Amino acid sequence: MAVEVAKKHKAHVIAGTGSNNTAATIDFTRRAREAGADAALVVAPYYNKPTQEGFVAHFSEIAKSVKGFPIMLYNVPSRTSSNISAATTLKLAEKYENIVATKEASGDYSQVMQIIGGRPKNFKVFSGDDASTLPLIVLGADGLVSVCANEIPNEASKWSITL
Repeated sequence: MAVEVAKKHKAHVIAGTGSNNTAATIDFTRRAREAGADAALVVAPYYNKPTQEGFVAHFSEIAKSVKGFPIMLYNVPSRTSSNISAATTLKLAEKYENIVATKEASGDYSQVMQIIGGRPKNFKVFSGDDASTLPLIVLGADGLVSVCANEIPNEASKWSITL
């Protein structure tokens, strides 16, 4: 339903498909693609506290399982208890053409600067924290994936759709 409504309004759907389980995330991401979503937002595995090598293994399996389907990494250490480092983000962005962006909510401006400075040509960096958007845009980020669209009391808020 979300995809149908979005398409009528010429909007895109980035479906949240992340989990702390790699196989489940692959399944959710495949389902989102089949439903017509334009991309997947895949959060760092929560609860498990993976190492950087664990992040690479997790996101690599997902990227390989949905070739051609755009993936946006979601780094939100305050919610997952683990941080995807700049080096790991860049490694994934360089290795997999369908890992196309990151929603960066670490609050670590130095880390964001490293990602922006070392990213492949078509890799996008988005603020994942509304309050940090302006500083990240100044640093070279490409925009914002808002976390509080449903809290905005205006006409646009009713079109905030989650799949």
